[in-house]
Amino acid sequence: MLIVDEHQKLAERLVAQAILAPSSHNTQPWWFRVAANQIDLFADRTRTLPVSDPEDRELTLSCGCALMNLRIAAASQQFGTQVELLPDPADPDWLARLTLIPGGALAASDAGLVEFIPLRHTYRKPFADRPVEPTLLQTLRVLLTACQMGLQASYLNQPLQVQALRPEVQKLVEGSGSPQILLRLGYPLERVADTPRRRLEEVIASSRPSPLSSPSPSYSGVQPWSRSSASSCLGLLC
Repeated sequence: MLIVDEHQKLAERLVAQAILAPSSHNTQPWWFRVAANQIDLFADRTRTLPVSDPEDRELTLSCGCALMNLRIAAASQQFGTQVELLPDPADPDWLARLTLIPGGALAASDAGLVEFIPLRHTYRKPFADRPVEPTLLQTLRVLLTACQMGLQASYLNQPLQVQALRPEVQKLVEGSGSPQILLRLGYPLERVADTPRRRLEEVIASSRPSPLSSPSPSYSGVQPWSRSSASSCLGLLC
């Protein structure tokens, strides 16, 4: 059993890895609550993008990436994890609760990805004139796996930001489900600079951030992403 101070330090190390996750326009729309052996992930609605992301779809995807980093970081510290998505139906901001399980089942492939968390970057420059092998494309699950294979990615999400265009994109891909992210993958020619990150003390809190002023009337009538859609997205990413 971890004592409180030890757990707090461990939680801070794990959250420090979680906040290196990619997010839409680097908004970093998350905050965390730590208690006992649990880490709660919340959406920070003060960091929304009402024009390009009126449903908070990309916000939810960003938080799902942070949750994946959290699980990988926990596995690297020899902790199994149990994830409960959307624990409270009355609180749509509470996206997930992660429980640390000492000696729990570990995924070796997850633990091995932790060293690539600080190496993953959104790469907007030209890639090397070198094709991505089809066998690699078949094995890619997350951006960290791509980084492990020497690849970097950037996003081409504009078609998916328009709800009416998403069915058209879906016609171009195989399999069931709806596409949520368009990735451009390739071998980088150089290392890019790290993007700024919020400090730990800004994202670990006991209560949610103070809300900003009311949204513009042009967007106040937009309904947020449904609970079922958010749960499906988070489950896919974590």
